[in-house]
Amino acid sequence: MSIITRYILKRFATIALVTMASAIMVFITVDLMDHLDKFIDTNTPKGEILRYYLLYTPHIVYLMSPVALLLTTAFTLGGLVRTFEITALKASGVNPLRILRELAFAGLLVSLGILWLGETIVPDTARERQEIYQTRIKKRPPTILQNSGRIYFRNDSESIFALENFNLEKREGNRAVWLEFENQRLSRRLDADAVRFHEGAGWSFHQGVERLMGSGNQWQAFDSLALPRLHLDPDDIRNLRAKPEEMDLKDLQSFIDRQEQAGAPVIRWKVDRMVKMATPFANLVIVLFGVPIAMRRSLSGVGAGFGISLLCCFLYYGSQVFARNFGYNGLIDPWLAGWLPNIAFLLLTVPLYRGLDT
Repeated sequence: MSIITRYILKRFATIALVTMASAIMVFITVDLMDHLDKFIDTNTPKGEILRYYLLYTPHIVYLMSPVALLLTTAFTLGGLVRTFEITALKASGVNPLRILRELAFAGLLVSLGILWLGETIVPDTARERQEIYQTRIKKRPPTILQNSGRIYFRNDSESIFALENFNLEKREGNRAVWLEFENQRLSRRLDADAVRFHEGAGWSFHQGVERLMGSGNQWQAFDSLALPRLHLDPDDIRNLRAKPEEMDLKDLQSFIDRQEQAGAPVIRWKVDRMVKMATPFANLVIVLFGVPIAMRRSLSGVGAGFGISLLCCFLYYGSQVFARNFGYNGLIDPWLAGWLPNIAFLLLTVPLYRGLDT
């Protein structure tokens, strides 16, 4: 590694750490102001508030890394331009695109690091943070975390399952309804006071009534009735109310596959998975986008760099929201909904490099 490379990367890393720390502080301050009334109303101990935000920090880093990296690129290269160090490099025969190669490598490392963070640390800390928020801050009973609430599940094209509540720890629920259809007409209905899931055996209804629709509308009461046709796993019930950041890509894909096999709508989950996959690589895209802007003398000032960086981040996150909503509504393919902002910014980057190597 040459002296120039070490100098640029050391400066880049130093500014990146300061910028990320500042971004985390700003994010926490804004969030604290938003939730301060809840902390005061529930007399939340300071230790719990501190623990809540410590657990929130990995997710903040995951979300704010593109902003911090764009500001880092602007401040690093802007400083080199203002002090004529870029001019000196050109005069000594160093191609400015060499800086691009070095910073692109740094952006790729950050992207891979953020991807690792989102797959390992963020899901666990997000779940624990939600537990603290629900039980320690909102003062809800711990049992609420084990209760699913009302469930409506399309098992396949000819059956529907509904449940008033399901206890994830005990694996039992109450007030269950099962509907079967033939030729789009209701053919069978089960109503049960209780339902249980047995590992290896599947679901069973208890203390209910079975109705067979058709001639005579027959019905009979039952004490227990197995229902092997129901393809719903208790882990799926847990995931139905989980947020994408609480699952890694593998768990999210497994959940999507099971839901898809059951005929349930999965378009939103597919879009969320693609967004989760594409977001870490926004760091690399942002660096590639920021380098040619920061190396222009007219835009190398601190104020200009800060303003342009915020504008670019606003445009990126805005395009991400639009693409995600288009994906949710089926207007574009899920993979495109996730990767479109990165692709669009890469295409915008190409004309910015014209004349940069001179």
